[in-house]
Amino acid sequence: MLHLALRMAAHRITALLAVACAVLGGAALLTTTGVLAESGLRSQLPPGRLGGADVVVAADQEFHPSGDLPIALPERATVPARLVDRLAALPGVTAAVGDIGFPAALLDGRGRPVPVAQDPVTAGHGWSSTRLLAGARVEGRAPSGAKGVAVDAAAADAGGLAVGDRVRVNANGRPAEANRISALVNAPSAGGGVWFADRTETALAGRGTGGEGPRAGTVDLIGLRTADGAGGRVADAVREEVAGTGLRVTTGADRGEAVAPGVGSARSLLILLAGSLGGIVLLITGFVVAGALGVTIAGQRRDLALMRAVGATPRQIRRLAAGQSTVVAALALVPGVAAGYLLAGRFRELLADRDVLPDELPLTVSPLPSHSPPCS
Repeated sequence: MLHLALRMAAHRITALLAVACAVLGGAALLTTTGVLAESGLRSQLPPGRLGGADVVVAADQEFHPSGDLPIALPERATVPARLVDRLAALPGVTAAVGDIGFPAALLDGRGRPVPVAQDPVTAGHGWSSTRLLAGARVEGRAPSGAKGVAVDAAAADAGGLAVGDRVRVNANGRPAEANRISALVNAPSAGGGVWFADRTETALAGRGTGGEGPRAGTVDLIGLRTADGAGGRVADAVREEVAGTGLRVTTGADRGEAVAPGVGSARSLLILLAGSLGGIVLLITGFVVAGALGVTIAGQRRDLALMRAVGATPRQIRRLAAGQSTVVAALALVPGVAAGYLLAGRFRELLADRDVLPDELPLTVSPLPSHSPPCS
C-alpha cells in the first residue's frame, strides 16, 4: 500500500509540495515557540556579580495583580540597611554585605564612556561589594576617601589604565570628576564595575542613614557568605528572620533574579507569547495541510474510483490517502525541527533588542520542544 501511495503521489507533486512546505514551516515555528516556552519555565539568569554570595536577600521587584501577570517595578525596591548587622550575627554567616548599585562610567581622554560589558546604570558599588564576586583577584588596595576608585581590570585594559592613574568618573548624574585608581578588580563577573569607598558610595547614591529622601538608610540587596556546608541552614535562619517583611531569600540559581529585577515578569510574558504564537501557527498549519490534501485527493478521484471498482475497501482507500500525507510530513519534519532551534535564538535576540526580555536571560535548549510538532 505504501508503494502504491508513493506512485500515486508522484503524479500530484504540486499539491504535496504545499503540504511539505506547510509542515516544514509549522514544525519550525512550533519548535521555536516550544523553546521559548521552556525557557520561560526553566531558564535562570546567571548570578553575575553575586556569584560569591551563598544567600541573597532582596525585596520583591514585581507587583502581582490578582488574576494577571506580574508587573516589573519601574525602580528597584530596597531593603533596610539596619538588617545587614542583624543577618551578620546569625550563626554560620562569615560576611554580610549591603550592596547598592548606581550609575557610574569611566570617561576616556575625549570624554567618552569606556565600553564595558555591564549596564552602566548599576555599575557603581561600594568596595565591600567586591566580597560578593566569585573568584575576584585584586591588584592594589581598597579605595579610601572621596577621590579613590577601583575599576574592573577589563575596563582598565580597554581604557589603557593602571593602578595609580587618574581617571574621570561620571557617577549618578554628577559632573565627571578626576579620581585616582587604587585597585584593579579581576573577576569573570565584574562586567565593568566601578567601586568606591563605602562611605562615598552611600553619599553618591543618597543612601546615608542620616540623609533625606525615601531611599535613605536602605540598600538594594544583602549578600551573605557562609561557612562551608552551612548555606542551607543559614538560608532557613534568614527566612525566619525576615518572615512577614515581604523580603525574598534566594540561593543557588535563583540568585540571578536579584541581579536583574523584573525577570520573573519577563518569563511569564515569554510563556504567554509562546503559547499564543504556537496556537496560531498550529491552526494555520492545519488549515493549509487540510486544504492541500483536499486538492490532492480530489485530483485522484478517478484513480481511487478505479481501485474501488477492482475491490479495494474504504479502509484501504483511507490508508492510501493517509500514507501520502504521512510520508511527505515525515520528510519535512526533521529539517523543520532543526530550523526551529536556529530560529529560537534569533527570535530571542529580537525580543531582547526591543526590551521585551532581559539581555542576560538565556534560552533553555533541550530535546523536549522537538516532540511538539509530531504530537501536533
